[in-house]
Amino acid sequence: MNEREPKRENGKTPAARRAPGLLLLGTCALSAAAALWAAGSAGLFPVKYLLLGGAVLAGAVLAVWALVRDSARRGRFAIGAVLAVLFTGAAVVFAGDLSATVRTLRRVTDAETEAAIAVFVPAESGATALESLRGATFGVLRTPVQGDADRAAQALAEDVGGAAPALREYDGVSALVDALLDTGEVDAILLDTADLALLGDADGDAARRMRRIDLPPGGDPAPAEETPAPAEQGEPHVLTVYISGSDSRLGLDDTARSDVNILATVHTGTRQILLVTTPRDYFVPLSVSGGVPDKLTHAGIYGVDVSVETLEMLYGVEIDAYVRVNFAGFVEIVDALGGIRVYSDCDFSAENISFHEGYNELDGQAALAFARERYAFVLGDVQRGINEMRVLSAMIDKALSPEILTRYAALLQSLEGCFETSLSYAQIAALVRDQLENGGGWEVVQYSVGGFGDEQIPFSMGEPVYVMQPDWDTVARAKALMEKVRSGERILAGDLIDETE
Repeated sequence: MNEREPKRENGKTPAARRAPGLLLLGTCALSAAAALWAAGSAGLFPVKYLLLGGAVLAGAVLAVWALVRDSARRGRFAIGAVLAVLFTGAAVVFAGDLSATVRTLRRVTDAETEAAIAVFVPAESGATALESLRGATFGVLRTPVQGDADRAAQALAEDVGGAAPALREYDGVSALVDALLDTGEVDAILLDTADLALLGDADGDAARRMRRIDLPPGGDPAPAEETPAPAEQGEPHVLTVYISGSDSRLGLDDTARSDVNILATVHTGTRQILLVTTPRDYFVPLSVSGGVPDKLTHAGIYGVDVSVETLEMLYGVEIDAYVRVNFAGFVEIVDALGGIRVYSDCDFSAENISFHEGYNELDGQAALAFARERYAFVLGDVQRGINEMRVLSAMIDKALSPEILTRYAALLQSLEGCFETSLSYAQIAALVRDQLENGGGWEVVQYSVGGFGDEQIPFSMGEPVYVMQPDWDTVARAKALMEKVRSGERILAGDLIDETE
């Protein structure tokens, strides 16, 4: 035998025996690098977790190499090959799931909601397109901003062709619709689709008596000014977030009434979350009403930014971001969480579902019924606000529980299409890093402002309806509680008791 010829074992040279192991090693190393890169680029993990994860991955790759470096040792090689396949598969799945998580979060963050303006004509009208309304008289809502009517007329002239059409202004949705359907003063009206929700408070049949003719893309008159997104933050220390529950059951594309209005003030240092709920019928000036009071729920029809600005005016606080979810999305999220456990003060029924005093295990539909009911309670809308906060607290508790890991994929899928937020991806990532870094639970504190029933004519309507006049003492207490959390002080049980009680 030639002394320079490599020593063979089972007919193979050392290089040949190492080749399969090198292939497995390369596969493991690439999958480990992909997993580590995905974790690092996501920005969700603290540095110490990335370093620890890198060390574990490197150790696993070396362990696999120790087993597969010599294919002639068949027993060890077989064990190493199985481990290599399992390791590679786990790393690929981790990287894929994490990338999907990042894509989903980026799609639901930095949301912008625009109003959807459309032209409506009577259902029996022969008009089928905007061009057929040339020379028609249009009804529009009167706004506090001078020049809106002129811009509307100019935009309509471009859409229907010819000279600017005649416009008639009306003070509320009901008056505008009456001019179209009852008195015949106008041939068509220009209306935000979300304003149709106001008809439910006055004339539920009106929407069925009208037919919509869409404006072409980009043809919306008097577009609302864009509100800059909240400034990017590093490691957030405190945030005040507006949580809006839209009464839309179809989606989040259109603006709609805000039936749930909760301000969540979060302090990552004290680990406290203060929830303050404001009744939907609270009679307060909107940011677009020029000082004229309206129901808080109507702020949502002008866009979520108007709801944010109105609550900022009411409480004198700066809201950093909003989270918006519709009814259908709420049901999906609760179901994806595997249901929630919610406390009730008394026995009651809603939507053919019975609830008992004490803790109730609720799925999505039951949780929605529990949160929406108000007629079963003496306190009415105030109790509904309390129950809404209890549902939200239960969702937070469930989302932070270890068992959520088993429902992670379903929860992720439930977010798209039914949930949106103006929180930036960087802000959410910073909150996740803080939770991983510091761990521990959160204390959720709840407070609801009060008021008394009344009948008034809101800014958005032309006739008297039920409203709730604010109890300004409770508004002042809510403001003080939010300031206390933002300053880093902990809220104690005694802080939540009103002096009048």
